[in-house]
Amino acid sequence: MSGGTFTAAMGSSNPPNGSSTQASFDIPATGTTSSFNMSGGTIVIQKVVQAGGVDYRMSAPGTVSITGGTVQFGNASTAGSPNFRIGAASGATNVLPSLTINATGTPTVTLNTAATIRGNVTLGTGTTFVANNMAIAVTGNTLPGTATGNWTNNGGTFTAGTSVVTFNGTTQAIAGSSATTFATLTIANGSTTTGTTAPTVTNFNLNAGSKYIHPTA
Repeated sequence: MSGGTFTAAMGSSNPPNGSSTQASFDIPATGTTSSFNMSGGTIVIQKVVQAGGVDYRMSAPGTVSITGGTVQFGNASTAGSPNFRIGAASGATNVLPSLTINATGTPTVTLNTAATIRGNVTLGTGTTFVANNMAIAVTGNTLPGTATGNWTNNGGTFTAGTSVVTFNGTTQAIAGSSATTFATLTIANGSTTTGTTAPTVTNFNLNAGSKYIHPTA
């Protein structure tokens, strides 16, 4: 995928064939050859239409190349307070491009597995991102992409649980109109992360070769 918008889960069944084992957008860890390439565009998951199902799964055993693009949960047609789910429980780590939770309504996105986000994270007003005690790696997708791996909270809530969030890009930022509360925040070797909006952190790990720049008062 290199551009445009692909909207999934627009109808009344998820997925269209009614299977309880498939996600609305699904490239699972089955077989040996499935792969995915994304350099731009937006994947929109519009509705949660199967209680307890999976809405996004990207754990292809083949090549997963993400150098741009966004997966967006919710849009102007998303009503109420849906709970979108990423990955099947006990499944492989899911890989995402930039992750945006849209501010229409009060949607929640919950992780069922660990996640690697090859882009930015953006939480809209009234949205909730539930880590569900899963590890999150925010790597960005620079060279040739332009998403450096920023975390922007514009009025949303991050429910960390016991999760470890690791910033392991190069030049990253924690920003937005609202502070984010992390259980464990790790700045990995090679990352310079600026807390433009100062986070609240219970356990803070600054690895050798990394840098964290705290905002001035």
